[in-house]
Amino acid sequence: MEECVEGIILYVTPFKESSEILQVLTKEYGLIGLLCRGSKKVKSKFLNKTRIYNYAKFFIIYKKDGLSPLKEIDVIDYFTYFHQDITLITYLSYLGSLTYQVVKQDNNKEILNLFLTTLKKISENLDPLVLTNILEIKYLKYLGINLNLSNKIFKTCSFLVTLNGSLGGLICRNCYQKEYLVNKKTIIMIRNYANIDILKIKEIKISPLVKTEINLFLSNYYETFTGLYVKNKELLNKLAMWPCKKDEVLLY
Repeated sequence: MEECVEGIILYVTPFKESSEILQVLTKEYGLIGLLCRGSKKVKSKFLNKTRIYNYAKFFIIYKKDGLSPLKEIDVIDYFTYFHQDITLITYLSYLGSLTYQVVKQDNNKEILNLFLTTLKKISENLDPLVLTNILEIKYLKYLGINLNLSNKIFKTCSFLVTLNGSLGGLICRNCYQKEYLVNKKTIIMIRNYANIDILKIKEIKISPLVKTEINLFLSNYYETFTGLYVKNKELLNKLAMWPCKKDEVLLY
């Protein structure tokens, strides 16, 4: 029986000469695979509708196991805002790739809402780096790794002085050795990142240094504890460094 599901295309794979397999993150079933026959033909009714990161209604014959045949697509949002700028395209590509890897580990329906809300907020011209980092923190629980920002790494810790992604969190004055010392506001702000509701964000005002320190901490944390390699992350890290002044060089 044909039914309608709503979701976003996260991955597109060519299939035979004229067809494609779409990996779609849906509200109803989480991540599902759709077989789109004839989508690559010049006169296909699916022309331009099967592009990666299109958000749409998909009319399918759902199969719990295997690929579900796709009958029609009604695109809701092409996310054209991101295609006006190479930097925004890079963010979209990174967030989409990250979301795909996260949902493959935990096919949770909540992930779609987090992803779409983040894209919506970036489309409202809010800071893409900050929103990307907030989403990275939100995704950690689906990877089975909760970021602990309330307790120190070592139980004997006293006064907090810095963050270290490779070690896993907060470091105090007693345990500090040669780790990079973050700005005091960075520790406060990353806790705000973890607790904030993305949907309620209306304005973002954070110094370039604090944003960069949080981004580098999360990059190291992901690299050390998740095992994920997501394309474009290294490029985003370079872009994040640009606003820093010469006297704010980071040594993470």
